[in-house]
Amino acid sequence: MNREKVTTVILWTIRVLAALVFIVAGSRKLMGGAGVMEMFQHWGFPDKFYYFIGGVETLGGIGLLIPKWTAYAAILLLGNMIGAIITHLTHGEAQRLPLPAALLILLAVVAYAKRPAFLRRKEIPANQN
Repeated sequence: MNREKVTTVILWTIRVLAALVFIVAGSRKLMGGAGVMEMFQHWGFPDKFYYFIGGVETLGGIGLLIPKWTAYAAILLLGNMIGAIITHLTHGEAQRLPLPAALLILLAVVAYAKRPAFLRRKEIPANQN
């Protein structure tokens, strides 16, 4: 298998696994169970803010699976993970950091690899110094 195929398989694997995590987590928040409400209240977020976060996570997870939306979904979810990390740090919940930190790294890889063509660095031909 050549390098390009290996990269494609790795990126798809990351995208599918991350999508599953976000769709499940987002759906849980959209259902608004008692545990979810209590967590968001504990963190000081406005009432029903978990619906917004759940929507972002669910739509972002779906977006990771749609090639034209992958980079944008990854960037959206990067912001979400930064918010999660800040929330956990400011509330002394270091034990909750590994998952959002790992997802942050994986999403950064996906966002970089799938960035739109207009953001890609243009190579300068060797004979045009």
